[in-house]
Amino acid sequence: MQSKDAETSYVSLFFDLALVLVVTNLSNLLAHTPNLRYLLITFAIAVPIWWAWVGFTFYTARYSQRHTSTSVLLVVATLFATSLATTLDSSWSLRLRVFFISYAGLR
Repeated sequence: MQSKDAETSYVSLFFDLALVLVVTNLSNLLAHTPNLRYLLITFAIAVPIWWAWVGFTFYTARYSQRHTSTSVLLVVATLFATSLATTLDSSWSLRLRVFFISYAGLR
């Protein structure tokens, strides 16, 4: 049986949902342009985003998700993840400045 601290908070689930939005946008872009070049671009974008998610997963596993500071951090990270998702568009023109600022904020 798990302790009360081991439960997942709604804020953490919302953060995960924001990253699902990023992955959905990446897969949607790859579906419209399926070739090796765009597969490599998708991979190059997906790996750092995945590492950011892993970092937050380790953080929330290490520290209680019930603390206000952890919840605030996850809300801010969710805003950066949502901003990151909006930098991807159907023409593969990443708005690089917004992408890197969002990614830096996410990390």
